[in-house]
Amino acid sequence: MAQNKNNQALERLQNFTVTRKVKMSREEAIRKNLWSPEKQLTQQQLEELKMELEKNKQNAGKNMFDEIAGMDSVWVDELVSTDRLGIKDDVYWLEANLRMKRGEFELANQLLEKILTEFGDDILADDAFFLQGELQERYLKNTDKAMEIYREFLNKFPGSVFAAEARKRYRSLRGDFTEVDGTPKF
Repeated sequence: MAQNKNNQALERLQNFTVTRKVKMSREEAIRKNLWSPEKQLTQQQLEELKMELEKNKQNAGKNMFDEIAGMDSVWVDELVSTDRLGIKDDVYWLEANLRMKRGEFELANQLLEKILTEFGDDILADDAFFLQGELQERYLKNTDKAMEIYREFLNKFPGSVFAAEARKRYRSLRGDFTEVDGTPKF
């Protein structure tokens, strides 16, 4: 059941799009493939609408002109780039967490690396960096790489909420602590 929810969430993330309503001329909408010619009014229909507006001169002057001018424009759904929304790093973060839950640790690591390269100064950068170290340490069993990541993490993000934990894990991997009966000895 949980695996199925993870699959659904991944599918939604991969198909994530955002649209917005935009008013533009019919010609521009057709050129951008946002409006099909079948939806376009024929010249005869346009002339009939203009004559009907002229009959109703109570609307008078500017109002009538605005309505006629508005007949040549349409409201369309325009695709908005997710890059401009500033959520791409969040999508990578969510997908990396889903990949980890599915046991796809290499793919999760690649997504975390994308966050670090594309959004290195973002709010999720320290989270991604720390999670990358944890991934190397616990799941990929690469202690040398984990130590390197934790050390670099401490240099880049000394004020992070994960700094104390990263320092502890780095020292543990380095062998600073020896455990006897489950209690660390210094």
